[in-house]
Amino acid sequence: MKMRLKSRKELVKKAKGRYLEATKPEKVIILDELFQNTGLVRNYLVQMLSAKIDLDYINPINRKRKEFYDA
Repeated sequence: MKMRLKSRKELVKKAKGRYLEATKPEKVIILDELFQNTGLVRNYLVQMLSAKIDLDYINPINRKRKEFYDA
């Protein structure tokens, strides 16, 4: 059974601190653990664990209504 999205994000958030301070061989081990536990692709995990990505950011959806004109 797959993990839920929320629990996957929590697990990645907890591992991010360890990952940023780890050496290269330790990072490989952390990636292997996360890959086994979450089922996410390793390249995606590397992107999420990088220092550039803020895992707490929620992208707002700003969709405006379509303009409707009577002809």
